[in-house]
Order: sequence, then structure tokens, then C-alpha cells
Amino acid sequence: MREFSTAARRSAPLALEGSEPIEFTVDGDKYTAYPPTPGQFMLLMSAQAKGRDEVESVASIIDFLDGILDENAQADFRRRLMDRDDPFDFDTVTQIMEGLIEEWSARPTQSPSASSSSPANGGRKSTARRPSRASTSRTSPSTDS
Repeated sequence: MREFSTAARRSAPLALEGSEPIEFTVDGDKYTAYPPTPGQFMLLMSAQAKGRDEVESVASIIDFLDGILDENAQADFRRRLMDRDDPFDFDTVTQIMEGLIEEWSARPTQSPSASSSSPANGGRKSTARRPSRASTSRTSPSTDS
């Protein structure tokens, strides 16, 4: 029987490594959103794929926000969405989510989960290129001066 363990990965890197929590306001109320984990980001992307049911997509966005928002925001957003007289709606939720992802994406990151299919800039900072760095980079820094 195969066995899988997450013990060595208890402190898994954030999906957008190096990103910081983002504080934002909605109608004057202050909230905090935390960078998504690789699992959270993966579930959001898969639920947003073509051919997915609209209900699944909406639920995935709500679940994603629940996972990245502080507890205060989770409760407030759900309360406001359920309030018939509150203009806060799914379009606002979508704008918030898109704004947060844009904010995190605008910052340089070194996350393998964020861009595993494209090469890193110059390869010098990428951990994926470590074997080639060891054989070539020892002489490169002294010739750069």
C-alpha cells in the first residue's frame, strides 16, 4: 500500500511566494486578505476552467475568499451577501478577488506553483536552476564587474 505524508511540508510556501497580506476597505470597513496557498489557488483555477458549471464557479470564488480573508471579513461578506437591502453583491466580490490577485501578481515572485511553465528571469534566482548555477555561476560574478 502506498503511503503519503505532509509532515515534511507543514510550512508549505505560499502560492505567491514573497507576497504579503493585503489590507483593503469595502465601504469604509477594513479587511485583511492573506496570500493563497498552492492548494487554494489550484482549486480556484480548476473551478474557473471552461466547461465548469456557473454555480460551481461562484461557490469556488466564495470558498477561495473564505480561505484568504480574515475571520471578520468572512462573516461580514456572508452577512452582506444575505442582506436583501445591501448593494454588496457577487460583482463586488469578484472585483475584490480580481483586485487581490492582481495586487499579488504585480509583485515579483519566485513561486514554482505560480509560473512553473515559464523560465525564470536569467535563471540566477530560481531554485529550479540550482544544478546549472553550481557549475557556471562561480566565475560569472567576478566577470560582471
